[in-house]
Formats: sequence, C-alpha cells, structure tokens
Amino acid sequence: MTHELPHLPVTARRWHGFRVWVATCGLWAGAVVAVHAQTLEAHFLTTEYPPFSVESAPDGGLFVRAVRQALAKSGWKVSVRSVPWARVLLELPRGGVDGVLICWPDTIRRYRLIPSDTIFESQLGFFVRTEDAASLDARLASMRGKVVGTVRGYGYPSELAASGVVRQDAADDASNLVRLAKKRIDYAAVEKAVGDYILSRPDMLATRSEVTWKEPAFAILPLTVGFAPGSPHAHRLLQDLNRGMAALRRTGALKLGYEP
Repeated sequence: MTHELPHLPVTARRWHGFRVWVATCGLWAGAVVAVHAQTLEAHFLTTEYPPFSVESAPDGGLFVRAVRQALAKSGWKVSVRSVPWARVLLELPRGGVDGVLICWPDTIRRYRLIPSDTIFESQLGFFVRTEDAASLDARLASMRGKVVGTVRGYGYPSELAASGVVRQDAADDASNLVRLAKKRIDYAAVEKAVGDYILSRPDMLATRSEVTWKEPAFAILPLTVGFAPGSPHAHRLLQDLNRGMAALRRTGALKLGYEP
C-alpha cells in the first residue's frame, strides 16, 4: 500500500521524499563502508626473526614494517601476532589467519602457501671465529667434514647438506654464535643480517668481538609473505601487497635500515 501525504503541499511532499531518499542513501552508504572496513583487515602470524620481525620493536621489525606500509596503500589494517613456529603450524589449518611472515622458499613449498613477491633478500652464510677468519675458506666446496651449527627446524637450502658438513642443531642462532665463540663448532650457519643484529644486543657483548661474518654467502634467500590458500582474502592481499611493495621501491619510501 502506498501512503500519500495529502495534507502537505507539493513542494513539502517533494522535500520530505528527498529527505527520506538522502537518509536511505546514508544508511546504505554506511553499511557499505562498514562491510568494506571489515574486509580490509588482514591477520598474519610471524615468529621472532630479528631484524626482520622483532616483537619488542615499535614498528615490528623491517619486514613487518614493509608489509604494513605496502598494504596501507590499499586501505588494509594489518594485525601481526608473534608466536612460536609450532603455534604457526597449529593455527594455519584452522583458518582465521591470512598468512605467515616471514617465509623461506622451503617453507612455501612444504606448507603449500601462496608466495608474495620477494620483500627482502637475505644472505645466508657462515660466521667464524675472528682469530681464524683470515685463514678459513667459507665456500661450501671446502666444507666437507666441518662441524656447522644450525637451528633445529630451519629449512636450509639442500646445498648445505650436499656439501658434506656435519650439522649440530641448537635452539636458535644466538646459541650457535656463543657455541662458535667457545670453539664447540667450526662454523655457524646464520643469515648476515640476523647475526649482525644478534651480536649488537647488550647480552652478546662478550661474544661480539669473538666471531665475524665470512664471505661468501652460500645462498641468497628471498623472504616472502606466505598466504594461506584457505583465506578468502588471499588473492586480493597478494595483489595489493605486490603492488604496494613495487610502489614503495619506485618512490624510495621503503626503509631498509634498522636500529638494534
């Protein structure tokens, strides 16, 4: 049934109709904005991976900061939770997260994630004792039989195992640098940026002068975001992140430095 407004003049009826139309449009626009805002929330998991992911840092670390900057260009609000890797593996299949920061190529393959373009490239090689640095050869071809400190659960490139090194696993990279300084291992397989950051910490003061990076790196690791295939936002996030990162690089707005 149509309700007329018989007691109002034509102009008043038109004005009333216009106000109803404006109010309706406002409600509709508000609903669209609310839905849009809801879809533009991205949830990621990460692990402590200095200097790329640092839970105590105001910006979250180099990698986390870059991802936030890139996705902000498309209006995404980014939430990043730092958890142990075992927790990442538990939560990924359950859904509720859009992806994982930060992934090595082996991680992408093993867990069938959708990789972003490379965010950073990280040099993976060896730290050695400073007193031996001048005489040591850190090329993989000369490493057969050498005892190398590695981290349990890390997906090292296959070239490391093929070289014939003897791996000794530790809980983390910092432990390997300490073991190296104490002559319990011959080399520590650590990313240069990670090792440099760890050695800059106050608690590593005694180890800092005892170990050093030795060229060359045996692998250049592309560090990416791994998007969960089950995330409803995965493909849009992938496109927006890649486009945002390209824009940051093009304009020079991507900050590469860190302060330990």
